[in-house]
Amino acid sequence: MHHLNAFRGSRGRCRPAGVHAQGGLALVAVLWITAALAILVMSLSETTRTDTRVVQVYKERVIARSVADGAVQVGGRWLMLNGAEAQRPATVTAAIGEHDVEIDITPVTGLIDLNHAKPALLEQVFVVAAGLPAPQAGRLAERIVVWRGQDEMTEDVGWPPVARPPRRGPFYTVEDLRQVPGVTPAIYDRVSRLLVAHWSVYRSVVSPVAARRDVLLVLSGGDPAGVDRLIAGRAEEAGEPDTSMLNGEFIGRQGASAFRLDVRLAFPSGREYRRTAWVNLSPRSRGVTPWHVWQVEPLRSVARD
Repeated sequence: MHHLNAFRGSRGRCRPAGVHAQGGLALVAVLWITAALAILVMSLSETTRTDTRVVQVYKERVIARSVADGAVQVGGRWLMLNGAEAQRPATVTAAIGEHDVEIDITPVTGLIDLNHAKPALLEQVFVVAAGLPAPQAGRLAERIVVWRGQDEMTEDVGWPPVARPPRRGPFYTVEDLRQVPGVTPAIYDRVSRLLVAHWSVYRSVVSPVAARRDVLLVLSGGDPAGVDRLIAGRAEEAGEPDTSMLNGEFIGRQGASAFRLDVRLAFPSGREYRRTAWVNLSPRSRGVTPWHVWQVEPLRSVARD
């Protein structure tokens, strides 16, 4: 009897092996479900953060575009109030709402006319600004001349003739230069800020008084010391600056009624936004302002260092 009770007591404390297995499987299932839910929550959180960042960037761009457009109007007003001073490169600062903006103002007479610049000047652009060897620069200059429908270069320059592109005629924007064979994105980025292209601008020379340093470097054949002396002399009120370091075939004194406005503004996010507009002070301009914005380029975003 004693042995039977002992046996029964021992048997009552034992559990079948199947019970342990089921409990283990249940625990694993719970852990898997918990892990899956955690991953789902993390994924949803990351998606929410991404969506929030996208909304913030979109909002930032909308604000930047509006502020930049306002800055263009500020620049137009400055041009109307500063006649003689506007014939030289200038940088204007302004506060628009909560944002400080800088506006670089450049007369188009200080830029190189893509439609009418001489082939030698175009070649110099690619040599000095883009760093290309002279033969390659010469080929690109020839292709530009062919593209725009001019016949300014007719001599045999010693390289295979360039096939005439299917679309010919003047460049309506500097952006059109991208279509010329051989103008890579890297080359375009290096030379585009030196150029102007518009059907109403007919200039084969550049005004050294209106040109910025990068254009003056091209006109001088890459003489930074000489260009710095010219800029220092140009800053003086009296007398004309010394332009002896510049190629005389590329320069000429002329007044400007059209200008390029480059607007820059920064945000706390670390992004800087830029927008370029082309403004004409022609008395024939129509609208509520005495200046006419003939072209506005897309807003660009750059990361600040």
